[in-house]
Amino acid sequence: MSLRTAHGWWMTGAAIAIVVAGCSSGSRPTAPASASHSAALVVAANFQRLGDSVTAVHGDTDDAGRYYGAAAVLRRVPVFDTITIMVDHAPMTFDAVALAVDDTGSLAGCPIPPMDDDSDAQYECPWGMPRMTRTLFAWQPGDARHIVQIVALADTGAIGLPPFGRPPRSDTAGIAVPARLKYFDGAGGTWWGSAGSQSNSVTPNGQPCPAPADTARSDSSASPDRDGHHWGHMQMATVTCQMASFSFAFTGTVSVPPVAWARNTAAGSHSISLATSSVPGAYVTLDLAVKGP
Repeated sequence: MSLRTAHGWWMTGAAIAIVVAGCSSGSRPTAPASASHSAALVVAANFQRLGDSVTAVHGDTDDAGRYYGAAAVLRRVPVFDTITIMVDHAPMTFDAVALAVDDTGSLAGCPIPPMDDDSDAQYECPWGMPRMTRTLFAWQPGDARHIVQIVALADTGAIGLPPFGRPPRSDTAGIAVPARLKYFDGAGGTWWGSAGSQSNSVTPNGQPCPAPADTARSDSSASPDRDGHHWGHMQMATVTCQMASFSFAFTGTVSVPPVAWARNTAAGSHSISLATSSVPGAYVTLDLAVKGP
């Protein structure tokens, strides 16, 4: 797939609606990665403002953290591609970026992707063991709240929730943790993957990620706490980062999460699938310089 340039993005100012609207046409011209940087930075700024709007209405919630994290990733990795995801067997167009977080040699407790909240650590590192995560983050061009996200901890495997409680043996490094598939309908509904399978791969190319653009000065939330998830004292703007190409494929069922959320409007289940697709992104390496506060 060729990288695309998104045109005519804007953010509505109404906090009640909290909508990111798009004016892109179905005939967006193809462009090389370098030409799409400005478009990705516009999307990053829109995610940042969306996080601000959510925070103004509901406080510092998981929803806000997800948007701030997406903004932080796109500022450091200013590329994305267009993919087709099947939702209940209907093809839908999403823009997407990918991120691998390699905790090799670090002191980070769990390499949670910036688009996730710290509370997700119990699902992605259920026994406290550091893992390498590979994340596909996809949003609908006309409504950036409409999101499909998968976080995989292995090249191939099941989608679902890990077994909780005591691990089956002391060698936790050999225990497979299912990939986490999450679906947000943009209208207050959140579903988690309950069944399915996935495969993915990542190929770093050795090219350093571009220096982060100083877009925070134009944002009302120009503080470290509004720049996505931190790993110790490091964040997306400062970690070692190289560009990479990814491949993702999955077929899964998402259901209402087994947790009580006052604002979740989800009901029933959905089938979500992605045929093998290439997505640009970055490979982030955490090292021994990462020390938790």
